[in-house]
Amino acid sequence: MKDEDKTKEQLISELTQVKAALHKTRIHFAGILEISNEAIITIDEAQQIMLFNNGAETIFGYSAYEIIGQPLNVLIPEKFMTSHQKHVVDFAEAPATTRFLGERQGISGRRKNGEEFPAEASISKFEIDGQKIFTVVLRDITTRKEIEQEREKLIKELDAFAHTVGHNLKHSLNIITGYTDILKEQARLPDELHEYLNSIARNGQKMSNIIEELQVLAGVRQATVELKPLHMGRIVAQAQQRLTYMIKQYKAHIIVAESWPTALGHAPWIEEVWVNYLSNAIKYGGRPPSLRLGATTRSDGRVRFWVHDNGSGITLEDQDRLFTPFTQLNQAHIEGHGLGLSIVERIITKLGGQVEVKSDGIPGHGSVFSFTLNQS
Repeated sequence: MKDEDKTKEQLISELTQVKAALHKTRIHFAGILEISNEAIITIDEAQQIMLFNNGAETIFGYSAYEIIGQPLNVLIPEKFMTSHQKHVVDFAEAPATTRFLGERQGISGRRKNGEEFPAEASISKFEIDGQKIFTVVLRDITTRKEIEQEREKLIKELDAFAHTVGHNLKHSLNIITGYTDILKEQARLPDELHEYLNSIARNGQKMSNIIEELQVLAGVRQATVELKPLHMGRIVAQAQQRLTYMIKQYKAHIIVAESWPTALGHAPWIEEVWVNYLSNAIKYGGRPPSLRLGATTRSDGRVRFWVHDNGSGITLEDQDRLFTPFTQLNQAHIEGHGLGLSIVERIITKLGGQVEVKSDGIPGHGSVFSFTLNQS
């Protein structure tokens, strides 16, 4: 009998400890709910509000006292009420226990004063005594959306500025280079002055190239193009044709793949990509530069096009910054990559692909610059 009493006392003691732990957990959970900046709202199957934390009060402007027992529709813009109710009903029958809301089109909330605001939210469900309970965790993203809109506005203004300034600068440069050509042809100047004219012409061409790159950089973002199957062999040949003088100057040796897989893209843009990759590989490759061009079909349905040079390679630190516009790299021999490669990155991203550079930094092993496109 004594053993039985002892067992009962142990059970009572353990039960008391469990109740105390459960009470402590509830207090802790309630504390988390109240200090959260996010709105945490619990509703029943009839979509009546059962819980409304401090974060929800701050975001929506209602007190818990006045909102508990009200339908969830009070917090939803009228135009979204029907679709939102259907989403909750569908979620109740779905096997998933959590779901993000508004992944495709976004969602909105409605404050007490009638103001609508953009939001992110997720919903979870659990069952108590045969009744489904739903909890929504919602975040007001008004500030983020305002920042994104301001950013887009600024980008458009900068793009417009780049086009306007580029046009005006090119006009002035054309006048300068035009007068330079006239002086070279018609003025009987001493040879040493002709060298000055040649220097003006060379630097004028460099400035013109930079302006064109800036305009391409700005224009790619705004342009909409139709993706078509690319005749990559022809595009590569055209890129090499544009670089004929450079290839001869550096005595570059280029090995091109005999056949190319078909990928989707926009031919004029891809030609610019190859021109950038090839010109950099020639300028910063070995002496003389030796280049190999090819493509690899990947298992994910994409094609990787690449240029492998025989230069001194690029450090890991500089590889991370190579496609950033206007970045000045530490290594003097690759200080010209920045703007051209940022154009490459923008073009390929616009076409749904990725750019990459690989190098072990060992002289002679060179670097591999690549880009991916979806297969046709």
